[in-house]
Amino acid sequence: MKECDIQKVGQINALLEISPADRDQAWKDSFYDSVIDASFRCQEPQVILGPDSFPYFSLYSPIPHEPFESFCICNLMEYLLSNGLGVVINPGIDGAEWVFSYGDILTHRMFGVFAVDQTSAKKQPFEEVKIEKQEQVLIGQPSEEFLPASAREAIKRHFLARYGKEDLGVFLMSRKDFNPPTQLVFSIFPEDFGGAERFQGVLQEISWFLPRHYPVLAVPREASLRDSFEAL
Repeated sequence: MKECDIQKVGQINALLEISPADRDQAWKDSFYDSVIDASFRCQEPQVILGPDSFPYFSLYSPIPHEPFESFCICNLMEYLLSNGLGVVINPGIDGAEWVFSYGDILTHRMFGVFAVDQTSAKKQPFEEVKIEKQEQVLIGQPSEEFLPASAREAIKRHFLARYGKEDLGVFLMSRKDFNPPTQLVFSIFPEDFGGAERFQGVLQEISWFLPRHYPVLAVPREASLRDSFEAL
């Protein structure tokens, strides 16, 4: 287990004093580098629900000259991923100083960074897509390396608890002319959620559990690709 670094908290506090409007890429790099093993304290309850209704493990900057039990993200990572939790730093009545989704934590676990470079990727909308007959796509199942078991279980628990759905399916689709070409497709359909607007919200819920550079899509219920779904 890596030792938490109390010195990093001072760096984090100094960075958070900088106005959000002035936080460039260098700021983000410094913040991400420091926050992973910075020494934080906790208070009860340790897990809180955010305004997005997702659960977060809450971390707070230490109070000067007061003893505290030390917690850091790097040592909490397996616990967070096993329990479907994000991380919130210094939450308060007016919001929080920083929020990491479950997918952000998963990204660091998989790639060693909180944010994978997406500068060359086109922003993908959360939507149902129709595949034209002439379009050639490759279909497969996401590997453990691409979609770890902990993330699968977290998504399944979420859908069972919120929607009573326990038969969620998934496949991996590769489309030649899209960037990124590889997209995760889930077996959810607009008519099951009362229309397109609510359906887009459900796709966004799935994305909370995934790295931000993973496109999340769905296909129409009547699409032939529906036969490609396998249990998540």
